[in-house]
Amino acid sequence: NLETRKPFFDVVMTGHSFGAAMATIASFRYASSNSQMRVSCHVFGSPRIGGEEWRQLIHSVPNLRIYRTENGSDPYVLLPSGNEWIHCGHAIQMGDGSEFKARRFDRDRSSTTSNNHNLLGFVQAKVGMAQGSSQGKVDHDIQSYDEKLTSSGDKWFTDFCEVKGKGIRANNERRTLA
Repeated sequence: NLETRKPFFDVVMTGHSFGAAMATIASFRYASSNSQMRVSCHVFGSPRIGGEEWRQLIHSVPNLRIYRTENGSDPYVLLPSGNEWIHCGHAIQMGDGSEFKARRFDRDRSSTTSNNHNLLGFVQAKVGMAQGSSQGKVDHDIQSYDEKLTSSGDKWFTDFCEVKGKGIRANNERRTLA
């Protein structure tokens, strides 16, 4: 049993797409049952997996941190459709080029995605379902995430650190990486 053999170790879970949803659920279950251990969940291209109650439950676990990385062109992070589905955790969105945007507890999401009343149509257009394009699938592949992070060099880090980045503003508070 890990918590008895290594009580001061941190546990990190990760996943991509469906694996990201599974990692989020598993990290919640593990953190909830092992309150003495710090648990981090780093996921890529995660779909939305619950509603507001789920989100609040996840955020209420003091030893759990969830970080979602989204490719700005990945339409699958908007699924499933419907206003009852919502993301949890902090989000880092990789835009076109090498620009990065962080959202603390996923607030300040662009209104073009979260308030879109025809979300299914929006996703189908982004995925290219009507045109038979596979660009949405390409943007969702883990290789696309890897290429964006690798090609950005240290920009993803310096965008959020004290050296030259702007960090994250939330509740009139500025936070940066040290």
